[in-house]
Amino acid sequence: MFEPLTPSVPAAWTNFLTITEPTDIAAAEKLLRQLAAGGQRWQLRSTEIDKTHRKSPAVPIQARKREIAQRTGLEAHHIPFLRGRRAGQYYYLEPGADPAVPAIEAGDAPLIIQLCLLAALLNRSAPGLLADAVGPSVYLGARTFKAAAGATGVEAFLLETNYLHREVQVILAAKAMQVLPGAMKSGDVLTPDETGFSLSLVSPDRIRKWDGRKTHLDDISFKQSAMTGSRLYLLNRLTETFSDILKQAGVAHERRAFAPTHATTVPRVQLSDIATVSRPLVVINNTSASWPAESHGRLLDALKADGVTFPQVSFHNGGGPARDRQWMNHLDRGAACLVLNRRAEVSGTSIQVETTRFDRPWDAYHGLAQDILLADDVDAYTWAKFDRLYRRRGAYPVLQGIDLEIEDGNLRLPENMAAIRRCAVELAIKDSFSRNRIPVDMSLPEGRFTLLHTDRIRLRPDTFNGEILSMAAIVQFEISDGALHLRNTEFLPDIAPDELGALHKRFPCLGGKLKGDDFYLIDNERPVFLRRFTGAIVPKILLNARYCGIEEALTDMTAAGGVSPSGLYSRAANWLLLPYYTGVGDAQLKKWRQLSFIEDRGAFVRYFVPALLPANASMGFSNLHDLMVYQETDGTRYEAVSAGLLDDRLIQLYLGTLTNGVMRLNESGKTSLLEKLARLAGMDT
Repeated sequence: MFEPLTPSVPAAWTNFLTITEPTDIAAAEKLLRQLAAGGQRWQLRSTEIDKTHRKSPAVPIQARKREIAQRTGLEAHHIPFLRGRRAGQYYYLEPGADPAVPAIEAGDAPLIIQLCLLAALLNRSAPGLLADAVGPSVYLGARTFKAAAGATGVEAFLLETNYLHREVQVILAAKAMQVLPGAMKSGDVLTPDETGFSLSLVSPDRIRKWDGRKTHLDDISFKQSAMTGSRLYLLNRLTETFSDILKQAGVAHERRAFAPTHATTVPRVQLSDIATVSRPLVVINNTSASWPAESHGRLLDALKADGVTFPQVSFHNGGGPARDRQWMNHLDRGAACLVLNRRAEVSGTSIQVETTRFDRPWDAYHGLAQDILLADDVDAYTWAKFDRLYRRRGAYPVLQGIDLEIEDGNLRLPENMAAIRRCAVELAIKDSFSRNRIPVDMSLPEGRFTLLHTDRIRLRPDTFNGEILSMAAIVQFEISDGALHLRNTEFLPDIAPDELGALHKRFPCLGGKLKGDDFYLIDNERPVFLRRFTGAIVPKILLNARYCGIEEALTDMTAAGGVSPSGLYSRAANWLLLPYYTGVGDAQLKKWRQLSFIEDRGAFVRYFVPALLPANASMGFSNLHDLMVYQETDGTRYEAVSAGLLDDRLIQLYLGTLTNGVMRLNESGKTSLLEKLARLAGMDT
């Protein structure tokens, strides 16, 4: 199943730095000595934010920074703070007169390492890395825009660091904020976007998250003019800068690379295997808007564009607005339903309620479950999902919704019909799920298994006091005769605290804790389970490791003709800024689209699936994913398997169900089809 790779396949730099000093304390001491070169002694301090300010800690933290700045001569926006272990706790470094390095406790070393790196970044001049510490946060790449009614907005990248398994993790998240009236402290906030501006010019208590605006900051850009403002560029520069800081301090470290050792061919599950849907399709206009008949044909063409077929397609009420909830009867008659919803202006979802207190899906579902909301309080699609998926009334519904815009009283289909085409694929896989059978590759290991997906959702503070819902979806299945057979599914949407013990006893893999977006594959025939790790704790692919850094790569491409007359960096194989991604019409690398790249790291397996589409700015970053296998040792404890993972049947099953064209049309299946099945057992629509 797994083929060894030749050395010609490139490695890739990531946003992680591995500390190789004998101890974390040794690394922290060297960094403190580097900071103390200016004649000041730095010590770790902490402060507690009282409960009244914990939701908005910027004001008290900024006051503490100003007090430190007055005593030390530092700039307040050059002093970093880190969130501590307890609620309301923050750590910072405070300089004094004695240049001696203080004694460091082992538990404090990771905090000191991160704070020293942030302090060095904020207090150095690095072209293209204008960083500001505002309250407890550090921002980069800030720029402004003018919105409707003359409001001023700010877009910036929020810099966060983490230290886990002796690795410094550099994390950037795009944020959009609104500058409220009177927020200016000094200077001109509308400095030209290309040079950025200092967020320290804005009072920290007068900017707030702007939920109503989707950020336009690029993850990946191939435009020469926009490259330096992209997350790709900034993450490379930050990781390189932190590496330089560690090098100047004499801290032994390595920049972490993704170096695949094996590959497996994907997809193992073909779209053609599930493309023939057994149910007739009914299209429902779940809005009050008209839908011109001439656009019905566009929708039908999009639905069949990728080979998905339905025995019949009809339009409820001729495509006109569904005047009541009787369309849900189509589900009872065994039809598949594609529901066209109106996108809510404020929440951006399909939820239509009288009050914004319930305009997020889980707030609406929980409100219905607690009888705070009645069926007539929500739109028909929200009620259908609650009734058929949350409450599990009746057979599994083959139901798919899409949110559309309304223009001049008419329902408007998108210009790009990719979203409609994805709906057809979703309906196909849900039809197979409802029939309890999905064809899979004959090479997959046979046996009986369980999928477990857990999640935690925080409800709105103004609706349910920020209550956290704990939930779990469970799928029992069997692999045999070239098919995955679903044997049983369960959904636990609101697990009470006194029910958690029974769930943990049933699934020891949880380790006594229920976490958000956690996935497990359990072997029912032996005491072994697989756990998937993803998100910020796993690296991102940043740059082809044949380049020392992003600036070198861009300089080489510019000097050697790797920039088009229109100002676009080349995506061809001879440059390969981002390895494993392919350029338009690049025959040499198209074969990569059919591979999943795997790095056997001994105690865990790290993998990456390239996108089916050519590299483009809209695709965003693709996370790497880590898989670990745990085995029961003494009847009560599980320990990680430290070698031979590629021979384990759970690894083979998970990686053997990676797919593309099924999970998301024309994109790579970054996760296994097994995870999709676990989500379908929950509330995935």
